[in-house]
Amino acid sequence: KSTSSGMTQMDEDIFELFLPQDELRMNIPDDYQNEVYHFAPFVFSSTYDQLTKKQSALELENKKVDLELSNLALQNYPCFIDISKKTRCMEKELDSVNLLLSSTITTCEGYLQHAHDERKGSQPEGGQRSKTEIESRKE
Repeated sequence: KSTSSGMTQMDEDIFELFLPQDELRMNIPDDYQNEVYHFAPFVFSSTYDQLTKKQSALELENKKVDLELSNLALQNYPCFIDISKKTRCMEKELDSVNLLLSSTITTCEGYLQHAHDERKGSQPEGGQRSKTEIESRKE
C-alpha cells in the first residue's frame, strides 16, 4: 500500500530510520533530507542485483570521467605550459614597470623639492622678490 509520497508504509518506516521525525531531523540540512527523500523510493524498490548493477555502472562512469580528465590534461598540457611562460613574462614586465615608476616618482619628488627650495631661497624675508631679481628673470 503506497502513501501520498509514492513510498509504501514499510518504505516510510525505513526512511524514518534515516531521518527521524524529531529534533535530530531539524539539525540535518534540508538538501540532505531532500536527497534522501528523492532517492529513497528508488533504493527501497530496487533489488540487491539492481543496486549492485547501479554501483558498477557508477564505478564505470567514474573511470570514464577520470580517463577523459586525464586525456584533457594531456591534450591541453602544451597550452598550460605556454600560458605559464606568458604569465611569468608578464610578471617580469610588471616588476620592471613598477621599478621604473618608483624611480620616476623618486626623481619627481627630488625635482619638486629642489624647485621648492630654490623658490624659498630666492625670496627675501617678507616673501617679496627684489626689483633686481624680477628684472633679471625678465631677461
